[in-house]
Amino acid sequence: MRFALAFLGLTLVPLAAPAQTARFELGQRLRAFEEAWETADAAGKERALKIVPKVTNQFFSFQLGEAGRTLDDARHALTSANPRPAAQQWADSLYAEPEKRLIDTKAKELKVTIQAFYPVKAEQPKGLTVRLKLGRADPKEIRIDSLPMTVTLDPAAAAVGETDSADLTLSTELLVRDKSLTTRPLGVSRLKGAADGFPVADSLLTLGKQSLPADSLELATLTQRVSLLKDLATGTVTETNYPAAKLLREALEMAMSGGSANDPTTKLAARVRVLKDERESGRFVVPPDVLEKAIADHPKVAAKQKRLDELVKELKELHKQLMPGAPLLDRVETNHRAALTAVAGERATVKKELLPELQKGRKQAVEDELKTAEAELAAAPKPKGEDKPFFNADRAGQFWLTVPTGKARTACRLFVPEGLSAKKSVPLVIALHGAGGSENLFFEGYGAGHIVKLCEKRGWLLVAPRLGLSFVGGPVPLGEIVDKLAERYPIDPKAVFVVGHSMGASATIAAAQKYPGRFAAVAALGGGGRLQANTAQAFAELPTFVGVGSADFALTGARSLNKALVEAGAKKRTFKEYDGVEHLLIVREALGDVFALFDKAARK
Repeated sequence: MRFALAFLGLTLVPLAAPAQTARFELGQRLRAFEEAWETADAAGKERALKIVPKVTNQFFSFQLGEAGRTLDDARHALTSANPRPAAQQWADSLYAEPEKRLIDTKAKELKVTIQAFYPVKAEQPKGLTVRLKLGRADPKEIRIDSLPMTVTLDPAAAAVGETDSADLTLSTELLVRDKSLTTRPLGVSRLKGAADGFPVADSLLTLGKQSLPADSLELATLTQRVSLLKDLATGTVTETNYPAAKLLREALEMAMSGGSANDPTTKLAARVRVLKDERESGRFVVPPDVLEKAIADHPKVAAKQKRLDELVKELKELHKQLMPGAPLLDRVETNHRAALTAVAGERATVKKELLPELQKGRKQAVEDELKTAEAELAAAPKPKGEDKPFFNADRAGQFWLTVPTGKARTACRLFVPEGLSAKKSVPLVIALHGAGGSENLFFEGYGAGHIVKLCEKRGWLLVAPRLGLSFVGGPVPLGEIVDKLAERYPIDPKAVFVVGHSMGASATIAAAQKYPGRFAAVAALGGGGRLQANTAQAFAELPTFVGVGSADFALTGARSLNKALVEAGAKKRTFKEYDGVEHLLIVREALGDVFALFDKAARK
């Protein structure tokens, strides 16, 4: 995620659009810091560690701009012992914000605002310039005279063709007197129909509901994917750069993986699903034509309807013979209105009387039709595409997906390594983020996604579920998620590992007790966790790593967890304090030790 500090509690309340933009922008600076950390020497890291701890208090006090300034100062300290020059401060402080990050292919322009994320006390340097480049378009260079400043770009010139859907990069480069000081990338996508409510996305979801199993990864993911695309089209700022064009292409593949909507087997499967839904809901809907016929044929209704029909016939004849207002005509019209009321009242009464019996009959009809349809479906040929679902072991890479687990659905991010084979099972690592974070945190933060590199090197699967905001382990059903993924991927059930940070550390400890014997090893970083008297024995033989920095505010909680493990008789417990490391960097610094433990457990 572009905002790896969310676990500090900033997002315990819903974020307004400006705050969400600030969250994204702050994440950009954190990502830059983490990438610089990877190549810094020991002296640079020591300098940065003296600056970074200030970020925590700045977050708690919602000083987002100041937190950004601190991260920029810490990044500079990784490569220099000197203070940041004024020109560099100005360049670092600015960022670009497009009016939307998903635009229609028909859009003629894209407005981008250049503004300051935090104020700089030093005088603005002469020759401060911004150079914007969107996709393949030529760069647009403008001198900055005042802030904020709006620049208009041509999105049509950015893609391969004027009507092409594409994921583009908006590059923002800040220069002083032609010297480049900083460059930041930002994702912007062009999609056909984005300005019209995405009718194609709705069509894909309809197709998916017709052709995909109700409990499939594809349908759950497709539903969430359509919602995300619609949010992006309205201008919603998300926490990460979502490649909308790629997501839409994947959505098409998911929808089609169940076969064509016109395929007979697909239609039959959709009918079975509708019948099952009706049966499970217990709300049996009598077909309108059946209900109408039953009411009309009832003797009481039929008698009143007969009288009404006679009055209608009489009225037609009288209208031919008499002028409006004639006493006889008025009397018959009054009788006609009374008859209409009588018929309506009788129909309502009869409907109330007949409905329970009709619904009972409908229930039996559903059971009979479902039995027949299921038998026909079992014997029918599978539709094209059903044998190869979208999520499968042959499709390597990173994916956003939604995992259905009963009535719950959990948003996840998944890494699938190259070369998986059904003949050889591989370990699975479950990564649990901190409070306020999401499934993106381990993939893009915590050392710029260092855990992905570790899993890729080993050929292991990696999944990061979204936990929500629970400080007692969270409601995420990890065991059920593993079971669902094991239907598609060759997961070694004896090599499932869990690592969690901060709140995720507590979730890890809770999961080990909720699913005793299910995990081969667990690691809790920068956090604590509560052992329950009746489940603490789960740690007796479970390799458990507890890691925390000596400058981490979670130090006391981690020490308490270690003490509880000792008292619970955890024989394979490892506790390590990392000198000078604080909450922000503990995951990156400890992952090497964590995977050493996982490697050892995987070899058994």
